[in-house]
Amino acid sequence: MKNVLVITGGGSGMGLEAAKLTPKEKIVVISGRTESKLQNAVKELKELGLEAYAFACDTSKRESVKALAEYAKSLGEIKNVINAAGVSPAMHVTPEEILRINALGTVYVNQEFSKLMNPGSVIVDVSSNSAYQLPSFFIPKKKYKMSIEEYNKFKQKQREHQLRELPALYILICILLRIDPLPEKIEIGNYRVPITKEMKISLKHLESLSKQTILLSENKINNLEELKSYRFNLEEKVRNLKGKRENLWRKRKRETNPEIKGKITHEIANLKALINKTNKDIVGCYEIENRTILLKNQLKIEKSKEIVKDKKKDKSRGR
Repeated sequence: MKNVLVITGGGSGMGLEAAKLTPKEKIVVISGRTESKLQNAVKELKELGLEAYAFACDTSKRESVKALAEYAKSLGEIKNVINAAGVSPAMHVTPEEILRINALGTVYVNQEFSKLMNPGSVIVDVSSNSAYQLPSFFIPKKKYKMSIEEYNKFKQKQREHQLRELPALYILICILLRIDPLPEKIEIGNYRVPITKEMKISLKHLESLSKQTILLSENKINNLEELKSYRFNLEEKVRNLKGKRENLWRKRKRETNPEIKGKITHEIANLKALINKTNKDIVGCYEIENRTILLKNQLKIEKSKEIVKDKKKDKSRGR
């Protein structure tokens, strides 16, 4: 059985260049959303002597990623995955597309491929260096004086900060990949970083934020009014579901046939699960609403502070 390398976003750019460096004994599967681009890339790879295949995949859709993973598995053992699919505002895409491809797409690729990969296999997620391309006047140098004046101390502080943050990131990856139980500590070089109770609590908060982001994205909610309207619809849905459940309970009490009674019980259980899920979404909506209102109020306060500062400056200049 041959080893398989899968590269998302493999039709061009870094993905295609990585594919060209693949050892010839491996099968290469490149994926992307544009079929014609993929076919041209496969032709180029075959000319280099590689066994290459194209598979159209939209990483923003879980089912599409799942189909890609199953196709790669049918060719051999999936040994490596390079997740190079990604977009940026410069590519004239919407904020929703950026979220779906760059964030959710990464989750879907890691989750679906990890199910089919053996221990020792590797998934590489390609990130962006956009933050390092900012014009110098945007960089908050006043807050990070040490980065200019005492570079070595700055790097040490940065390293310490990364070590504090890495366990939380590691737990998040564990949650996304459904690795259980979570480890008690992780080793990074010579460091042994314990995973504390506080970290696990903060991760739960992170996970709820992630779910709320997905809720907004999947339901195409763009502002507070749309969010409130969506919540009202959910609350109406819960009322209707509870009404159906009550009717089923009454029907079950009257029913004498055990088989029919069992089916009704099963229906009631399904309704209960749906009611619980919808209630969680309603709670999520309330949390987003409250957070949005708090942020708006805070922005007003900050703006008024700036106005007061500007007036004081004008007065001092007038003197």
